[in-house]
Amino acid sequence: MEYEFFEDSDMEDESEEGASHVKEEARSAGNESRASTITLSSDGELEEEMNGEESDDDAFDAALIYEKEASEHEHLKQDVKIAAKAWPELERELCFPSVQIEAPVSGNEGTCSVVLTLNVSTLPDLCRRLWELGTAVTVSVILDGIHKEKFRSCEQRPVVLARIDSDKPSKFPVGECLSNVVKPLVTHTYSLPENISPNEAGSFFLMLYEQLVERLRTLTEFCMVCGSKLYAGGLLPSICAGELCQYQYQELGLLDGLTTPRVSAPVLSLLLMAFNAAVSSPRWKDILTPAPSARDRDRLLKEAKQLYKKVDKKWGFVESGLDVHSVLACAMPCAKEILNSPSTYQNFKKATPSVAEFLEWLVISNQSYLELVPQKYNVDYLKTPHQFVFVADTPQKQAEFDELVKSNGRKTRYLFHGSRMENWHSIIRSGLRNMSGTKYQLVGAAHGAGIYLSNHLATSYHYCTRFDVGNVSENCVNNKCCMSSVTEGGMTLLAVVEVVDTPQTYRYNKDNIVVVLEEKWCSIRMLVTYSGKNVPNIDLNNMNSESRKQIKDVAHMYKTADLEERAKHF
Repeated sequence: MEYEFFEDSDMEDESEEGASHVKEEARSAGNESRASTITLSSDGELEEEMNGEESDDDAFDAALIYEKEASEHEHLKQDVKIAAKAWPELERELCFPSVQIEAPVSGNEGTCSVVLTLNVSTLPDLCRRLWELGTAVTVSVILDGIHKEKFRSCEQRPVVLARIDSDKPSKFPVGECLSNVVKPLVTHTYSLPENISPNEAGSFFLMLYEQLVERLRTLTEFCMVCGSKLYAGGLLPSICAGELCQYQYQELGLLDGLTTPRVSAPVLSLLLMAFNAAVSSPRWKDILTPAPSARDRDRLLKEAKQLYKKVDKKWGFVESGLDVHSVLACAMPCAKEILNSPSTYQNFKKATPSVAEFLEWLVISNQSYLELVPQKYNVDYLKTPHQFVFVADTPQKQAEFDELVKSNGRKTRYLFHGSRMENWHSIIRSGLRNMSGTKYQLVGAAHGAGIYLSNHLATSYHYCTRFDVGNVSENCVNNKCCMSSVTEGGMTLLAVVEVVDTPQTYRYNKDNIVVVLEEKWCSIRMLVTYSGKNVPNIDLNNMNSESRKQIKDVAHMYKTADLEERAKHF
């Protein structure tokens, strides 16, 4: 499989062309569907138009009624019409209303559905791919089972569903995120003792639509199950640390386990190592963010003992205040073995369901995009075969960073960041944060508050501690498969960070230490590992243009290849 790289401008042009093509197809389909529509006349009667010209008002009424006498309640029709007219962009761009009445999904007589549709064709290409939207043009939230005669005075509240384009309702990450915005609003504000005109009380569906538009803009900043604000937003939809959310996510079955393209064996190994370093630290209660919850602690311990027995390892866990998950890493089967095929993972999950739930949480709770770089695309200047492309910024933060780059002459530089091994569990999930003056700061800030970076690998290496054989699966150590450098004097993990190159961004110290003053000025592009036996002499200030281009190409790799194609590499 070949990867194809693009400059930023090429990517933007391609994305715009693709979006235009998608819109044109949708617009054509919408126009064809208008050949015969049922619309609402000025006196409230239903009438059929055959290819006639429509007034501005009629444009919003088109397709609001799915059949004659679909809705008996005037307030329902009026509420839908107000919402559709307030958000006309979908009508203009794709030729169908943002809010409309449809036949009931459940098929219950005397009910209908109200569908609130959002345009996702204009989302950045990377979001469409990584949020599992594919080539979708729209995403809809459906309120199903609305009583046609009683409307909001009916005791029975509507059921909230989601769909992609005009497909049947289904469960998918973005749909769950949006549905969980609507569900509490339906629970607490839908029912009324008697119906009130939306002109007086305000449009219920307009309120819902405004909430959905805002949530789509900040999708990855909130738990996709309960909607609570996450510790740190990222690139991928995720869940919070709540036990109920973790349980419900497992029950939702949004992902088919760990055999999806979101994870490979080296990535799973790295996530396990980082977690084990954090959970084994004396500071684990402060730095293990987010933290897992065991639904059945006794069952998890029983399964862990089985794993220990299988590798002939002495059981050594004692109730010493450590998280129960701290016993898992060293006895876990090799990640490559677990993910060898869908059947091997399913067999593992069947034998140790609680351990499998923990692994799924480990992947699901990681909002960053993390992927091993194919060796043929490694950045030669970094002198290590273990290189990962890394994206943690939310689309909003990335847009802010891009604007800062643009407004400062498009000049950036690359620097290393080193940290203690127990900190990487949190860094991988939330990116770089200024922890100066907080309880998370372990060493002093000799050069002032900020994020510490360096152009010299040796300088950043000084801030690191090493992952050793105790942080990784014993099976993996013996086979030397996923993280072979662990057995070669320990493994050190560092980040390659892109920084806006302007004097107001950072302070440069004579000891080759760069202190970035605010998080907005920097963004991690890669993670790299080195063995303790061989730490090369690297100064990123001496990189030539070809090496800089290699890093840029790797950083953009997640944009340029289809997820399913990339999965074949592993």
